[in-house]
Amino acid sequence: MKLVQLKYILAIICLFLSILRHDCNCNKNKRLANPQEMRSFSDRVDDRMGWHGGYKDSSRPRGFIHGVWHYGAGVATFNKNEFRRGNQQFGKAFGRR
Repeated sequence: MKLVQLKYILAIICLFLSILRHDCNCNKNKRLANPQEMRSFSDRVDDRMGWHGGYKDSSRPRGFIHGVWHYGAGVATFNKNEFRRGNQQFGKAFGRR
């Protein structure tokens, strides 16, 4: 894994922790965590990493990153839907489509 990719992963995790505490009330309405600040950051990472079109859905590193995001959101909000989405994303990362 390139150092640049590792920096993006760490930045995503740090941003997740700071945004989720202030911007997500997922425990009340059981929607998936999708704060606007994180969505725009995620879109920028996708662009920089070249994750576009169909590759965006089949990228293993992207699936892993998003799996971590949704599992973290599930832990923070006690939202079972986050764990389901995390499983879907980890499935992309580890070959279960």
